This record gives sequence, structure tokens and C-alpha cells, in this order.
Amino acid sequence: MKEPTTRPLRTRAEKLRLRNILCIFAGVILLGVMIFLKFYSGYIEDVLYAERQIQLQEVTDQLFHGLEDLIESKWAAAEFQCSILEMAQPATQEELAVCLQRQNAVDEDHAVQDEVLAVDEQGNWYTGHGLQGTLSDIGPIRRKETQFCFVERTGKTRTVFLHRLDQPVDLADGSRLVYVGITRRMERLNAHFRCSAYDRHNSVYVLNAKGGKLFYSGDKDLLEGGNAYQALRGMVYHHGSSFASTWRQLKKTGVAYANTMLDGEEYYCVLYQMESIPWTL
Repeated sequence: MKEPTTRPLRTRAEKLRLRNILCIFAGVILLGVMIFLKFYSGYIEDVLYAERQIQLQEVTDQLFHGLEDLIESKWAAAEFQCSILEMAQPATQEELAVCLQRQNAVDEDHAVQDEVLAVDEQGNWYTGHGLQGTLSDIGPIRRKETQFCFVERTGKTRTVFLHRLDQPVDLADGSRLVYVGITRRMERLNAHFRCSAYDRHNSVYVLNAKGGKLFYSGDKDLLEGGNAYQALRGMVYHHGSSFASTWRQLKKTGVAYANTMLDGEEYYCVLYQMESIPWTL
């Protein structure tokens, strides 16, 4: 009597093995496709990021280099006002006020945008309206710096540009004038802060050396708190960057770029160290 054949059992086993092989093969292919797509997607993102950095660089050049030229002109104007006061040699506070008023009226544009002022060695500052107050930081005066600036917030926010007199001017009350300069309303700088390339949907912050916010041009303060660096440090960064690496790049080259997330939205950020004034934008 013939033994029953086992061929059908082997066929089912082979089919099962073949199916497993095909499943494994399909899984490997799928995994490879996923890895490729992830790599390709990352590659595309890096290319787009590089292109946007180039665009940001062009925008930075347009915005901030024009601002550099404007700031240089203000330093030149402050130095010019020094020579005017040295020639006038006012002897009293009243004569000083008349002299400063006269200088304000020389240029109609400046009369609206700028105001001439003088500062004595105690930090008291004077305009065409007389004594106005005392500077909160007289360190630059004590160090006899050739020129320095500060942001003044009483009333309209203004930047004050001061240049040291070659020879102090003594007043009858014992005050000794050592600096003369001009003020500039910060909103007058907005033309250098708005960018048509982004439909003017950008904000520019003016920061001091420690990251303190001196002024911002946007309609909304995106960086909460008084220190912008502290806010930037707490953000999530893309493309392998961080606040620390961005900061190092800023100190090395004077400009740095970053791609960050803020409140669930993606932002591109540029940090720019100005040459003509101790500001970071």
C-alpha cells in the first residue's frame, strides 16, 4: 500500500516562507523609502533655509547699513554743534539757552526731529529751555570718552548723541560744560526698521550691550520681558543651532542668523552688531 504524499504540506510551508520573505523585503523597501524621504525632506529644508539666509542677509544690508549712515551723520552733527558752542562761549545759563535755541532754529528739519543740548561735568543737561535734569549714568563723562550715546525715555523716546568739547566752557554759576550733542526721536528711525520684502511684517529691536530692550519697532512686543537675550535663550532652535551658537557667531562676525519657534510659530531672526553705536539690532 502506498504511503500518503506530503507534497501539499511542503508547498504550504514554502508559500508561507515566500510570503514572509516578501513581507520582509517590502518592509525593507518601505523603510528605505522612508529614510530617503526623510533625508530628502531634510535636505530640501536645509536648501530653503540657506536661501532664506541669503535673503535675510540682503535685507539686513538694506536696512541696517542705511541706519549706520544715519547714525554716522548724527555723530558728525554732534561734533559740529561742539564747534558752534565753543565759538559762542556763553557765560550764563540764560546765554546758553539762547545759544541752544538758536541752533535748533538753524535747520527747520532738525528743529522737528532733533534738539541740541549741552552737558556739564556733573551730568546736568541743558536745552534751549534751560536745565532739564541729570544723567543717570555719568561714567562716560568721568572716563572722558570722546563720544557716547544713551536712550532717554522721558516723554518721547529719544537717542542722545554727545561729543566732547575740545575745551570746556565755564558758566558764571561754576558749571563746566564738557559735552554738546543732539537728540533724535526713535520713531524717526522706523523707516530703517520696516522691510517691504516681508510686507513690513517684521519687528526690529534695539538692544544695549547686555540685551536690554531700548526700543522696538513692531506693533506687538514679541519678546516678553525686559531682556531680549533672555527671551531668545528660551526658544527652540532648528537646523542644529542654538542661542549659544548664534551668540558666538554674532561675536565672531558681527551678524548671526537663526530659525526659531515662538508660541508655535516659526520665525527667522537676525542679530546685527552696529559699528557706529553700541547697539545690537
